[in-house]
Amino acid sequence: MLQPRVIAFIGTVGSGKSTHMRLLYSKLKQRGLRAKTTFLKTGHLFAFILEVFLAKMVAGKRKDVFPIRALVEEKPHLFKRIFKLWLSLDLVSVTIRFLVSIYIPLKLGYTVLVEEYIPATISDYIYLSKIIKFPLKINSFEIIYLLKLMSLCGPTHIVFLDAENDKLTLRWKLRGS
Repeated sequence: MLQPRVIAFIGTVGSGKSTHMRLLYSKLKQRGLRAKTTFLKTGHLFAFILEVFLAKMVAGKRKDVFPIRALVEEKPHLFKRIFKLWLSLDLVSVTIRFLVSIYIPLKLGYTVLVEEYIPATISDYIYLSKIIKFPLKINSFEIIYLLKLMSLCGPTHIVFLDAENDKLTLRWKLRGS
């Protein structure tokens, strides 16, 4: 742990990613190491503005889900039409967030603990493309680009977290998700 590195926490919602990141961050700081926590998820900045705008216009007043989910569930044909635009905006957003919150701190000597990260972003893209029946292949520009972006940081340590379904269900109820 003496050298800067990226440690990514990925897994099911409610599996303990944030908790484990906080615990590791605390241990690293106690040992006098430079550490930073962050997250890298889809739907930031430009893509989020588009999601919210469209969801408010066409998906009604659903407040029980994220805007992109409301849009995909209520108007999948519309989302399919704008998927490439959304994907392009999201790639720009992810790139900016990656450079500012992961790449630069890593180059400044920090160990970066990141929730989700690029493998989760790729999974989100593939999942959304399957829902709307839009072909997004594993060798598409977007996926190759994200993998190259991730390679800028060198080897990444990935911690996958999951929990039993009954524990996850209880956690989801407690947090209202």
